[in-house]
Amino acid sequence: MTKLRLSRTLLPEKRLAVLCAVPAVLVVLALMTLLAGCSDKEPWKNLSQEQKIEDFEYLFDILEYNHSYLALKVRTDGYDWLAHRDEFEQAVRDAADDKAFAQAIARMLRQINNGHTGMFLSRPEGGNGMRITVGVDDYRRCVDAVPEKGKWRAWLDEYYSKFRHVFDPMVKYLYMADSVESLRPYVEAWDFEAGLRAAERFISARGVDRVKELASRSAEILDFHEDCDVFLMVGIGQVGGTALPAEKSFVYFGTELFADKLDRLAFMVPHEFMHAVRRGGFNPATLTFGHLVVEEGIATVFSIVAQDLPLDNPNLKAALPFMSDEAFAYCEGNRKALTREIFSQAASPVTPELAAKYLYSGPRCDERGVPGSVGYYVGARAVIDLLKEGRAVKELSRLPAQEVIDAVLRRYC
Repeated sequence: MTKLRLSRTLLPEKRLAVLCAVPAVLVVLALMTLLAGCSDKEPWKNLSQEQKIEDFEYLFDILEYNHSYLALKVRTDGYDWLAHRDEFEQAVRDAADDKAFAQAIARMLRQINNGHTGMFLSRPEGGNGMRITVGVDDYRRCVDAVPEKGKWRAWLDEYYSKFRHVFDPMVKYLYMADSVESLRPYVEAWDFEAGLRAAERFISARGVDRVKELASRSAEILDFHEDCDVFLMVGIGQVGGTALPAEKSFVYFGTELFADKLDRLAFMVPHEFMHAVRRGGFNPATLTFGHLVVEEGIATVFSIVAQDLPLDNPNLKAALPFMSDEAFAYCEGNRKALTREIFSQAASPVTPELAAKYLYSGPRCDERGVPGSVGYYVGARAVIDLLKEGRAVKELSRLPAQEVIDAVLRRYC
């Protein structure tokens, strides 16, 4: 076995090495001390962008000319890893520090979807880099401040100000608004004390432990070892869980919505964790409506298989708790027409109108009887079709959304 340095000076052997084994050309990237001695208080800002790009190019060239499975993936999976070079390079250019650079490289290698190729990020404390933050005590201080400041000012000063890195992406991508001011009507209408009581019931019922268990299980299945923050917060009664594009991957759960429904976590946690794993692999600026439908479909299917449940109708319905029995039956009876309708708009940009019509209207149905969450169903069915064709569950975290869209268009459109 031969050890190769990635470059002459940029990533020393003690920090990053490529191990190649012939003839399989096994490539294992091992970060020795890049994480050692670093913490959130000591951000990694060692390499220049020029150095990161030079390292990326060196590694990419090694893989392009030596990795025997890349051509095979084109034939068997229809995925041309080499054709995504510009996308991978852009992720490296966008990396704010060495840690983000390492994670960009790890994501790039995961896309090869080969068990012999990957990056292992060492952590001084072990584990998979998942950190749980429980925001209930902070919310309690927010509630205590309401009599003096009023709901809006208390929420802004005591809660939003501390967790704005969580709430700002929600404002942008869920509410599709430019300012947190858009949340004001919802905050003013929210029963703060009822929300606090619900969050306290969630904690008493060992909800935190359940989330940890399910998230760790999801990370194990997906072989995911990157940093991911999990926030168990008290929201305003509207968002049960989400994982949105952000500088640092995170998952949010609104504890007030699970206090008396802890069983729903079994589906919700792996669903959102899959989103967090995949969020690092795409640019939200170029996200299409078709990509969004597929992302929701992949997450929905993973929420079933992560529990070792069969992909049958009862479990798919259980993974879509916001869809009534009547709405689910409507989707089943009109599957082909609905699939054609949605994927005929696959290349369209994501707009509030499309998102509301097909994804985020909850149990409501339009005048035709089409449920507002039909996109989840259609996306999940498309992914299930691929799994039936022989795809492995673990591939879900790496499967390009466009590959699913192309398969659907060939089959239905």
